[in-house]
Amino acid sequence: MEIPPITFFRTRRIKFIAFLSFAFIIGFASFYTHSYSIPAFDYSWETPLSYLLGPILGCLCALAVNSQAPCMETLAVAPIGLFRALTLLSLCLYQILLIVLIRFIANTFILEVPITHKQFITLIFATLAFQGIGMISGALFASHKILLMPAIAIFMCIGFGFNTDTSPRPFHILVTHSPASLIISVLLWVSGLLALKFLKLNACENLYK
Repeated sequence: MEIPPITFFRTRRIKFIAFLSFAFIIGFASFYTHSYSIPAFDYSWETPLSYLLGPILGCLCALAVNSQAPCMETLAVAPIGLFRALTLLSLCLYQILLIVLIRFIANTFILEVPITHKQFITLIFATLAFQGIGMISGALFASHKILLMPAIAIFMCIGFGFNTDTSPRPFHILVTHSPASLIISVLLWVSGLLALKFLKLNACENLYK
């Protein structure tokens, strides 16, 4: 059974997810430099609430992985893996470009305290990492389990992401922008795209589990 590309995109709610990405980026940019924070479980330090933009965008990527009609795709002869990877690649690049554009506009015309270069780079790294985590989670799970891996990653970063001296641990990719965090982010992102291309999804079988 052939699946036209337009049908493939529609069953993934790409327009709606693109709109949500735009809305969240606009919303978070408006208070990115404010001091609202979430404390770690041991109260060693706090993660700025605005730094959750990357994880939210990653969750949106996870939601775009599986079709609303997964059983139809199981019977398809089209290169579903390739379609899926290209769709998520486009969504990821769209989100990154929006961040770059909105940061420029916000710094130039809106914010009194600009989003710094350090905050910007940290946000890009975190977004790449959680995009990758979201794609991997979407490739492994279906239905209500699809956000399992992003949720665990957020839980670990916020709850256990700081040492007793308040310095962030290497895995706390929401607040770090070191060479190690860059490597982690790129590896997760590439792994996510490869999972979409080569991992056979079992969304139809898993949908009702």
